[in-house]
Amino acid sequence: MLEQHLLHAEARVAQGDRRVTKQRRLVARLERDGQDTSEARTLLAELEESRKLHVADRDRLLRDLGK
Repeated sequence: MLEQHLLHAEARVAQGDRRVTKQRRLVARLERDGQDTSEARTLLAELEESRKLHVADRDRLLRDLGK
C-alpha cells in the first residue's frame, strides 16, 4: 500500500517540477518582453509551494518505507 502511495507521490513531484519549470520560463519571457509578471509570479509561488508539499509527502513515505 505504501509503495502505491509513493508512486503517486513521485508522479506529483515530477508533474510539479514540470509545471514550475514551465512557469519560470513564462515569467522569464514576460520579463524579456517588458510585460507585467505579477500574476505569473504569484502562480509560480503557488506552484513552488505545492511542489514543496508534494516533496515532503514523498519524503515522509520514503522514511515510512525504510522503517
